[in-house]
Amino acid sequence: MREDVKSTIVISAGIIVVTGLMFRRPLSRLFHRYFRYRASRLEMSSSRVEVRDAITNAMTVVRGNIVPLRLEREFISPTSGLRLCLSKKFELKIAAPSKPFNPFLPPFLLGMHIADLGASHRLLFNKFPVSEGHLLVTSVDHVHQSTPLIAEDLAWTYMIMRHIDGFAFFNSDPRSGASLPHRHLQLMPCSRFPYQSLQTITTSINQQKNEVSYLQCFRHVLLPLDDQQAFADSGKYLLSVLHDAFRQLGWREDHGFSFNMLMGDKWMLVVPRKSEHTSKGVSA
Repeated sequence: MREDVKSTIVISAGIIVVTGLMFRRPLSRLFHRYFRYRASRLEMSSSRVEVRDAITNAMTVVRGNIVPLRLEREFISPTSGLRLCLSKKFELKIAAPSKPFNPFLPPFLLGMHIADLGASHRLLFNKFPVSEGHLLVTSVDHVHQSTPLIAEDLAWTYMIMRHIDGFAFFNSDPRSGASLPHRHLQLMPCSRFPYQSLQTITTSINQQKNEVSYLQCFRHVLLPLDDQQAFADSGKYLLSVLHDAFRQLGWREDHGFSFNMLMGDKWMLVVPRKSEHTSKGVSA
C-alpha cells in the first residue's frame, strides 16, 4: 500500500514538473502581470518614453477594472463644429460601500495606480473613462477639490499632458461637474478625443487671436501659453496665467467660485459655472 502511495506521489510530482516546464513562459508572464506589478515612479525630468511606458505597463493589467461611460453628444453650433461631450451621471448601479471609500487613496485596484509623481502626486487611470487613456493626476494626501490649485498640481498635469500629446481639464467643485472631493485633474490624449473644437482653439492661438467664435455663447477667458516657459517653469507660470484669468473674470483667488479649466499645450480656457447641469438636465 505504501509503495502505491509513493508511486502516486512520484507520478503526480512528475506531472507537475512537466506541466510547469511546458507552461513556464505563460505562468511567468501571469505571475509578473498579476503579482509583481508595481507602479512606476516618475520625476519632472522623466522622458516621453518613460511616461508612455508607465501608462502602457499599467494598461496591460487594468483593463478589467475600467468601466467606460456612455456619452451623449450635442452640437452647440453646426457652423463652428463645436461639439460638447455630455454625460448623464453614472448610469451604472454601484453598490454603496459599507464605509467611506476614496478611490484616490491606496489600496488601489490592480493597475489603476500608474505612477508616483514625485512625493506629492500620483498618476491614475480613471475608473469611469470617457475615452481610452483617460488619466487622473491626484494629490497623495487628501486635498479638497475646491481648495485653490497649487503650482505642483499644474506642473505635473502639464508634464504628463505634453508627453501623451493630450489636453487637460479641471472641475473645481460639484457645481462645475466634480464628482469626488479629492483633488484631481483629468487628462486625455487628443488622438482619443479628435474633436475639431480643440484644434480650432489651437489654430486661433497660433494666429495670435484670443477669440474663438463658438466660445462667445458663454462667459469665458481664453489665454495663450508660452509653451517653452510652461515646460521650463510650468508650475509657477501656469498658476500665474490661471490667476490672470481669474482677475479678468473679476474674481479673487480665495473667492470660492466654481469653474472649469481646459488646457492645451499653448492655451488655457477658464469658464465660470453656476450649475453642473445644462437646461436639458445633462451634466457637462
